[in-house]
Amino acid sequence: MTRGCRTKTQMNLNGEPITSSRGNFAFDTINLPMLALDANHDIKKFYKLLDKYMKLCKENLLWRFERIGHRHVYNFPFLMGQHLWYTSEQLKWTDEIAPVLKQASISIGFCGLAEALVALIGSHHGETEEARKLGYEIIKHMREMTDKYAKETHLNFSLFATPKLCGTYI
Repeated sequence: MTRGCRTKTQMNLNGEPITSSRGNFAFDTINLPMLALDANHDIKKFYKLLDKYMKLCKENLLWRFERIGHRHVYNFPFLMGQHLWYTSEQLKWTDEIAPVLKQASISIGFCGLAEALVALIGSHHGETEEARKLGYEIIKHMREMTDKYAKETHLNFSLFATPKLCGTYI
């Protein structure tokens, strides 16, 4: 349940901005090359697809948060019982764990930015200034969306680059 690599844990909308005992509750990863190939060189279509999948990730992550948040401390005797999660020491054995999970990051990952740029415009961010700018704009767009999700939900949504062999891909 806990993950911590590549996770932005400084921000905490629901408590102290500490980095220990928080981790990443859940994440989904968007396969950017798949979207770029589906867009067939049409950048507007790429962004439409990206927005669709960002929203799908948000809904999936909130669904997981809702389902697991209603579990109780006794369902996670080691993690919660040993107080490995921030604020878990405040919970009783029969309490739901959502207040603790609110401290963690909930993340949307991405992979394949270079390959997506090649599929969209024929070069990657290390080859041309046009590609570098577009790559930056894509990541900026995704980050703005996760920041918006954090404001809407009061949960610690974040964005990170996912290694290709890790995560749930959409």
